[in-house]
Amino acid sequence: MGVVPIKNTLANGPEKCTWKTITKHKLGYDVDVCPWCKTGRMIRILSFKANAPPGFISQKIKLIKSNPN
Repeated sequence: MGVVPIKNTLANGPEKCTWKTITKHKLGYDVDVCPWCKTGRMIRILSFKANAPPGFISQKIKLIKSNPN
């Protein structure tokens, strides 16, 4: 049909790009930069599943419910 596929130019060669690379190049927004100071780098300090809070928070909630002062 005469259609030539375009190679992925965002990453180094034809490898797949990450969502962070695509966001940086297409939208001009770096997701790793601190939204407050714009100079620091964001790091992950806590993550949890989408269906529940972290275990230590669940335990605190149970303690609060069991001891209504």
